[in-house]
Amino acid sequence: MYCVQCKVPVCYQCLEEGKHSSHEVKALGAMWKLHKLLCSKALNYVLKFKQMRSPGDFKV
Repeated sequence: MYCVQCKVPVCYQCLEEGKHSSHEVKALGAMWKLHKLLCSKALNYVLKFKQMRSPGDFKV
């Protein structure tokens, strides 16, 4: 299970007795797929942006 509020995976004991008992939880697999999709989109955006810029634009 995944605690949506804390953005961490949680065990059933923490859901029943711990600080996550009143938090919204979702299936870990579903949240993993969502996070993977969001990371992939962000990476693709960065790669596209990098391709549009010239190499000299990134010098510090």
